[in-house]
Amino acid sequence: MADTGSESGTSVEYLYKEYVRLSERCVSYVQSSFDDIKLFGASGLVFAWKPVVDSPLVPPANRALVLFYGFLAILLVVIILAIFNLLRQSLVIYYLRHVREYEATLKATLGFPGEAIFHWSDSYSRWRTTIVERVFVRLLMVVFGTIIVFPTIVLALQEPQLYAMIYGGLSLLLVGVYLSAARLLLRER
Repeated sequence: MADTGSESGTSVEYLYKEYVRLSERCVSYVQSSFDDIKLFGASGLVFAWKPVVDSPLVPPANRALVLFYGFLAILLVVIILAIFNLLRQSLVIYYLRHVREYEATLKATLGFPGEAIFHWSDSYSRWRTTIVERVFVRLLMVVFGTIIVFPTIVLALQEPQLYAMIYGGLSLLLVGVYLSAARLLLRER
């Protein structure tokens, strides 16, 4: 007959290893999301695109079209990055839900109920909703404002203004897709 004390120790050891594995996965997704914030700097390309298009390399007859395509490409890149970031954040939320169960089991098994030990998932969830989301929402407002307003104004000053209407409509549609994805992926239920 096996020693129940060693079985209990093995179970706790297994639980702890799985807790660490899930926590590390969660941290890696968080880190990669923070790394992507640098990529949102691509939205700054909208300010550099107009001078590039005005160079002698682009024939004057094609400038409005090249300007439109460039702004559209920048918009698509930023929206795709933002949606990938949402997907990563949804994985963080998913892992945190599972880590919370491991923390509760480890606390109960080790006799630490109610203590702040093995409390990472709850504390990170609160920090994410009170700090990170606020900062990220403000950052996105600046980024989306930059990639919607500036190009639309620049395109409206070009002939034909149809490019400005198309760009403005597409940018609002894509931001709507992003917001819909955010609502779906980041639900806390």
